[in-house]
Amino acid sequence: MSSQSSLNDIVTTMKLAEKYLYQIGCPILIFIGTISCITNLIVFSQKNLRKNPCSIYFIAYNLANFIYIYSSLLSLTLNIGYKINANIYHLTLCRVFLYTVALFNSLSSFYLILASIDRILITSRNAITRRKSTRRLAYLCIIVGTLFWALFHAHLLIFSTITQIAPNTFLCYYQPGVHLTFMGYYAIIKEISALLLLTICGLWSIKNIHSLHRMRIVPDLSVTKNIVETNSSSGKDRQLFSMLLMDIIIYAVFSFIFSIFLMYQQITQNQIKTSDRIQIETVIRDLCLFSAGIPFCLGCYTNLFVSKTFRTDIRYEPRQILEPICGYEQEPLVSLEEACQPLANILSKELELYVTVAKLNSKEPKDGLTQDESASIYLYTMEWEKTENSLYALFNQALRAIDRSTLKPWFKYMKLFFTAFFKLPFTEYHTVWRGVPDDLSKLYQDGEELTWWSLSSTTSSFDVLQSPMYLGRANIQTIFSIETKNGKLIRTHSHLQNDDEILLLPGTYLKVIGSSNPSNGVYIISLREIPSNSLRLAKPFDLTSTYELPISREFCKTDIQHLLNYIDILYPNGEPLDLETGRDENGIPFYRDEMYHFYGLVGTWAENYDYDLIPTYRMSQNPEYIAKANWTEIKQMLTCLCSSGKFSSYTTYAHAITAGYIRLILLRMKKLVEL
Repeated sequence: MSSQSSLNDIVTTMKLAEKYLYQIGCPILIFIGTISCITNLIVFSQKNLRKNPCSIYFIAYNLANFIYIYSSLLSLTLNIGYKINANIYHLTLCRVFLYTVALFNSLSSFYLILASIDRILITSRNAITRRKSTRRLAYLCIIVGTLFWALFHAHLLIFSTITQIAPNTFLCYYQPGVHLTFMGYYAIIKEISALLLLTICGLWSIKNIHSLHRMRIVPDLSVTKNIVETNSSSGKDRQLFSMLLMDIIIYAVFSFIFSIFLMYQQITQNQIKTSDRIQIETVIRDLCLFSAGIPFCLGCYTNLFVSKTFRTDIRYEPRQILEPICGYEQEPLVSLEEACQPLANILSKELELYVTVAKLNSKEPKDGLTQDESASIYLYTMEWEKTENSLYALFNQALRAIDRSTLKPWFKYMKLFFTAFFKLPFTEYHTVWRGVPDDLSKLYQDGEELTWWSLSSTTSSFDVLQSPMYLGRANIQTIFSIETKNGKLIRTHSHLQNDDEILLLPGTYLKVIGSSNPSNGVYIISLREIPSNSLRLAKPFDLTSTYELPISREFCKTDIQHLLNYIDILYPNGEPLDLETGRDENGIPFYRDEMYHFYGLVGTWAENYDYDLIPTYRMSQNPEYIAKANWTEIKQMLTCLCSSGKFSSYTTYAHAITAGYIRLILLRMKKLVEL
């Protein structure tokens, strides 16, 4: 009698715990899951992520999770926690409910398996295999798979029923007999097979990654230039893989419990059970259902362990004035392979591989860059397996170093990289954003002037900066709003071509023009780039000397003629160039860099043979004349150059460079012009 009383107490306690779990715990889980799914959908739907096949699978996965939460967990909360069960009053509602729960429970794990397979493809050593990871395949698998599982579960819309299991007690469940037995075995097979497949795929991907570290990947040169992949060394791919691995682990842990219970239930289904045992098993089943619902709700929070950061951290910028960055400009312009040879002892053994991949992805460079110049930017944007060992991390560390001798091994690479950088058109954005998950407000006081000595990575979009992948999840954050006209958009030469990353040169001189604290833990500091009276960074080449651009004389003439046509269309009234950027306390004007380049080159022409062209001669005598010149005078100068016929090898390069800088001004002043 005592043992029976004790058993009754256990049953009562378990049922009470079950009731409170579903009354309190399950609503909290639903709320957490809702926030998680919505946040993940927002993050993975962003422009810079949604083009990744794995992100497409994650979007489908979170949509399935969201629907499952509100079909299964919400129903369990109402039924078990509050004794509200609308499904037992309408057969159609009952069937739709069971169909929806079963369908999206299966689709969730199915999409996760697809994402796992995608990671196997992208981490493969074989370039042909990596090429199979495409958005087209992702959409096809999702559509076909969804249709298959929707049809497979259609029997639930026919055979599900409402059964009376006790006086005044009804249950919306599978039809007793064959259908119930089938669903029992199906649930076991589904849980175990999903668990095994996810485990195998996860281990396979890890094996691929370790294999990549041990062996040099030989790129498959048979693939087209537009589809050369860079394996899992991509920062986004590694983040997505880490997120996926975390989702697999969470799913495995909590689904394993439910799988064990399903097997136990199937083994003991023919045994005669007491009412107490039935009640205990019912409570355990409900607890397992709660446990099985946890993976659907935790995706966002596990993803917070992995986030993308900007390539340089403002917290490490030195506060003192350093020696100017110079000396590298004396180096010859060499190939990327030669430029990286002195870095072999600084960077990892994977350097040769990354250089090869960068060159393969830069076969058709834009903006007038050579393949090696474009590849130097591509290499800078690539992320090594260990972020701290990436080229950009070590390069910026050297740029910030007080001891300038640490830059010497980088000189050949700097020559190539900054030559490419100076050729790029200026960005159309005059306000860019940068942030750090820390309070730096005390380091940036109003009116203070400072120098950022590393390459500064910024973005044109404040929304991107505030996304959960960047600063959105940080409780404390400092956001920099930077007014600049000298940023360079590197997207067309970047490894991450979906990112609108804008780089600022080392030695960027800034002034703090304001600050605010709009909310607790958020600090906004407004900066403006100002001219510097001293050299911060030497130019990579002297534009008044012979600079060997790979350009023909015919191209030079054609290019100048195109410029003349654009000037006629865009500047019919001879609008001024407007190259002045400001004035110092003595009223002396500051100019954009292009003005000084024009000055040197126009002086070269005037000295050689163009004294008869008055605007050209006046420009060569006074740099301020260029700043105040208008497009009519520029047109006169170009017309003379184009018709002179005196194209020596020396002046051809000068003409080409000047045409390029005029093109930059055209692009800046008229966004729609692309020469």
